[in-house]
Amino acid sequence: LEFTPGLLEWLETESLQPGISGTVTASSPDGTLTVQIGDRHVGVGSFAAVPPMRYTVRAGQEASFSRAMRAAGHQVEQRPLTADIGRWPEVARHLGTRSQLLRLVQLRTVDGAPWSLTTTYLAHRRFPGLEDAWRSDASLYDWLEATHRVRMLRRSRRFSAVPARSLDTEHLDVPVGTPILLTEGPNVDHDGTPVSYVEHRFRGDLVRYEVDLP
Repeated sequence: LEFTPGLLEWLETESLQPGISGTVTASSPDGTLTVQIGDRHVGVGSFAAVPPMRYTVRAGQEASFSRAMRAAGHQVEQRPLTADIGRWPEVARHLGTRSQLLRLVQLRTVDGAPWSLTTTYLAHRRFPGLEDAWRSDASLYDWLEATHRVRMLRRSRRFSAVPARSLDTEHLDVPVGTPILLTEGPNVDHDGTPVSYVEHRFRGDLVRYEVDLP
């Protein structure tokens, strides 16, 4: 698990500007690290933040965020946005390939609220036909399991705070520059073979990650 240096200091600077209410907290009870970004509102007075939803990340955990949320009783929808094929050398290095990659971008909503933009990279040769199947609302995790008998597990995750870009503004309903929680890292199968590399861009006011530390 890797945390960007200065993450909390950056969040405090960006989230607690004059005229903006917000909270940034960090604690580690019982070996669990929690980072929470409060709601941000421009104006005067006090504002009630939407309670963030907690999500726990564990080593070796199945990599289906949607499955976990549905199991907790939440309504999860996924909307494909773009699919393209190209070369991204740094990502390819994580996947142990030099071939072209398939890049998929999707919007995820939880209980009707925009939650995250997810970019997934996979070796194009390994999963032929995926781009056509993925254009439906089918779960990528379920499709890989049903079609290729591949169950993805998280190998590692890196957490960073980044400013919202125009695509975030368009789909996540946040102003440009709003702190976004970026999590990224490779997924592997049960044999440890790299399957995909994912980047999740979460709304910081709606998501709270809890990470079990070894």
